[in-house]
Order: sequence, then C-alpha cells, then structure tokens
Amino acid sequence: MSKNSQKSQNDSSNVQSIDSIALAMKEALLKDEIKQLQAHNIGLSQTIDKLLKQLEEKTSEIRHLQDMLMKTVPVIGDITPIIVSDEEVIAEYQLKALKSAAMMRDLTLDEVKRFDLLVKNKRLAQGNATTIEAQKGLPKNLSKDELIQIASKPKKEIE
Repeated sequence: MSKNSQKSQNDSSNVQSIDSIALAMKEALLKDEIKQLQAHNIGLSQTIDKLLKQLEEKTSEIRHLQDMLMKTVPVIGDITPIIVSDEEVIAEYQLKALKSAAMMRDLTLDEVKRFDLLVKNKRLAQGNATTIEAQKGLPKNLSKDELIQIASKPKKEIE
C-alpha cells in the first residue's frame, strides 16, 4: 500500500476513534444528567407525597373542627344583613360623644338640645315613634289612679 492510502486509513481511523470517544463522553454526560434528574424526581415525589399527607391531615382537622362547631353552636339559619342608615350611624356616634362628655361634666343646654334632637332622629331613622306616648301606646287622658296602677304592674303585664 502506498503511504497516502495508509495515511488516509490512519486519518479515518483517528476520526472514528475521536468520534467514538466523543460519543462515549456524550453518553457519560447523559448518564450523569439522567442520574441527577432521577434524584431530583425522587425528591419531588417525596415532597409531593409529604404535601398530600399534610393536606389530608388539615382537611381532616377542618372537618373535625366543623363538626365540633356544628355541635356546640346552634345554627340560626339564613342571616339577613342589618341595614343601618347613615343618619342612624351619625346619630349613634354623636350620642356616644355626648355620653362621654356627660360622664365628665354636666351637659350644656345646647348639648341637651342636640341630645334630644339626635335621639328623635335616630328613632325616626329606625322607624320608631319619637314620643313616649306613641311608643307605649298609652292614652293621653289617664287619671292619676290609672297611671299609678299601670306603673305598679310588672313589665310583662304591660306589654
């Protein structure tokens, strides 16, 4: 054989050996990556299992607490929201302010008038009567004896 053909054979065998070495290196790298991914996958599986177990425990605990709550607290039924008007809220707030002032000192005449007006406005906002007679449903012309008799009755009998 000639030197050229021998050289080309050596070159092709060198290329094949380089290719086989490169292929072997790629396979080794892929095997390492596969091992890392498998280890990562195992870790993720363990984490998922742990979280699922915790979720099951918490769900069980929630059911237990709901059962305890149902047994101890009576169910009222559908609760309708109480609608409070702005006028009523303002009157309530101002009445509280007047109450705290009255705890510290005597109210001025102006404050007493404000108190009376606020009480009437609050009662009107609630749909209640603004006078004592209208609230109690007492007749206007009662004798002293009748008034004493009403006052001496227990509260349950009056209602």
